[in-house]
Order: sequence, then C-alpha cells, then structure tokens
Amino acid sequence: MQVWPANDGGVRSGPWSGGADRWALGLNIYAAIALIAAAIAIVTGFVSRVIVFRHFRDLS
Repeated sequence: MQVWPANDGGVRSGPWSGGADRWALGLNIYAAIALIAAAIAIVTGFVSRVIVFRHFRDLS
C-alpha cells in the first residue's frame, strides 16, 4: 500500500487521493458497524436485565 499515492490527474494529491481515500472509507464503515453492534448489545443487555428483574420481582 502506498502511503503517498501518485497525483490522480491533478484533482487531488497527497495522502487522501486514490486508494487511500477508499481505504479510509472502509475503515469508517467498519467502525460504524462496530459502534452499531456495541449499541445493540448494550440495549439488548439492558432490556433483558429489566425483564429478568421484573420477572423475579413478580415471583417473590
């Protein structure tokens, strides 16, 4: 992987041109998926804890 890709037709040059841009976009997508998965896990754990708590409270 090139850290400094070649100038792509004079539109953009530097670290965010060409493949590096797509590579960063891919990392952002993976980060977003990880955040969504973590949020779902937290919400699911909280909801299940509330359901279990209410269930045991009703039994007592």
